[in-house]
Amino acid sequence: LYDLIQNFKKDFYKIHENYITILPGSRKEEFDRMYPVIKEAALKIAVTQNVGVKMICSDNINIEHYKKLVKGTEIELVTGKSQFEIYNILCNSKFAISKVGTSSFECGLLGIPFCTIYKAGKLNYLIGKNLVKIDSFAMINILAGKKIIKEFIQNEMNVENIVEEATRVFEDDNYRIGMLNTLKETDDMFSGYNASLNAAKIIEQYLN
Repeated sequence: LYDLIQNFKKDFYKIHENYITILPGSRKEEFDRMYPVIKEAALKIAVTQNVGVKMICSDNINIEHYKKLVKGTEIELVTGKSQFEIYNILCNSKFAISKVGTSSFECGLLGIPFCTIYKAGKLNYLIGKNLVKIDSFAMINILAGKKIIKEFIQNEMNVENIVEEATRVFEDDNYRIGMLNTLKETDDMFSGYNASLNAAKIIEQYLN
């Protein structure tokens, strides 16, 4: 994944649009659970910051399901794009809202301002929380050894928290630049090394 993203950066090109991107995941059950909050937050950000909203669609979810949910809104569905095209959309985003997982790790390695979210079923969350003792859920935060980006998990995944974080990224230059610089420092940790091996070692240390 790291090498793929580094190769993409050589072909990056500027899109002259103002928008944020949402990446709500590829599992329908999780998507349906989180989408109402994501939708409301994204549309509030769109109004207050005068930006558009793009949503990256997964091939695992029927496109008609997406169309039904965004009907009557200004959310633009992104479908049928190559991985590099998706990366280019992300790199031109003013802000992204991403589910915890591969997509949030990609946002971190691409060096864009974003927050990460997740809401599991109550029982699954309680079981997982008791089995795995970690302070961070986002891989980019685990690798950095500190909270670079905000994680809104379970009850913290609400409209107010997401909008507040986006507003700070848009309106506080020092905060945004600090986030981007720290993301770059984390990305540089892998430069010239075996990225997969380095990541595995850091995660092993973190879990131990």
